Amino acid sequence: MDGKKFYKRIEEDGRFAWMGCHKEPKPEDDYVVLANKLNGSVFRVCVNAILENDWTTIEDVLLCKRPPTVMRHLSRIVGYYSFTYAWNKSKLAELLDRRKGQYTLPESDAPVPVADETPRMRRRAGKDSTK
Repeated sequence: MDGKKFYKRIEEDGRFAWMGCHKEPKPEDDYVVLANKLNGSVFRVCVNAILENDWTTIEDVLLCKRPPTVMRHLSRIVGYYSFTYAWNKSKLAELLDRRKGQYTLPESDAPVPVADETPRMRRRAGKDSTK
């Protein structure tokens, strides 16, 4: 889809709000930020995804009717930036868990085990009898 046509569609469609665009050092990394007024979702859409897809596909993603696999998404969960479309099921599940923001551990009544002192720890504390 042409960039000008995409911009016009967003402006004319009352379901989306134009949040802005970001220029990156590499042109292929440029993206626009859009909000879905109906459910509050915010999308970061790569310019290449706009150019490579038709309006119907983009609209379905913005309306959450289909997963955004047609658009490129980078994440750093694996320790370096990579495209999520190539990830396996467990890595995608990890990404979804991180998005939820549930980082607390369940409460437990069980005592937390404490490691035994190492010989080095005993020497430093002056408790080692093998000096």
